[in-house]
Amino acid sequence: MLSFEDVTLSYKKKIILQQASFTAAPGTMNAFLGINGSGKSTLLSAAAGILTPAGGTISYNGISSLDRKAYRPNFGFVTQEDALMPELSPLDNLRLWTPLKKKEILAAIAEPPLVMLGITPLLDIPIRHMSGGMKKRLALASVLINKPKVLLLDEPFTALDMMAREDIMQYLGLFMQEGGTILIASHEKETFYRASNVWLLKDKTLQPVPPASDPAALLRSTL
Repeated sequence: MLSFEDVTLSYKKKIILQQASFTAAPGTMNAFLGINGSGKSTLLSAAAGILTPAGGTISYNGISSLDRKAYRPNFGFVTQEDALMPELSPLDNLRLWTPLKKKEILAAIAEPPLVMLGITPLLDIPIRHMSGGMKKRLALASVLINKPKVLLLDEPFTALDMMAREDIMQYLGLFMQEGGTILIASHEKETFYRASNVWLLKDKTLQPVPPASDPAALLRSTL
């Protein structure tokens, strides 16, 4: 169980989020809605153990986010900007993020569940020639290959076509079936309709969103 208790987040001495509290249970997708600059990426960075809270506590199964050595291995973070190195091959990009050997990586991406991302056909394509969707698949695989228990996704469907989105959503469904927890910041309506819980970031606060709410209307209310 991931837990935020009265968490305050700041950046360069500016308060981004005040006294936010929520829990994210195993097997759930937890979506965060808000306009650009509302603090979605900041919240995910704090959940990943990268950003230290200015107040309150963040923990996973009783492990404090301040104990980074014990806390951070439970998390996989796919940032909005793909952390791929164009001068390296796709396989070498994967090798950067995992202790697995080459044979183990090739086996992992060719078998369920990672095979659903369709990475193997991309291994012969230089990063600079990949589409945005191909890069997103590879970036996601580089995180998932380490089998995180909590997956943090910052606008994961940007530049993806419909088929790629559906492939990734199917993988996320399997990830949750196996007990994984997902935190996702996204503007895609489908994300919020599939999410177990939805929160709105507005006026430096985190507000639970009632079921069946219209995400577009909620966003308009923050302008």
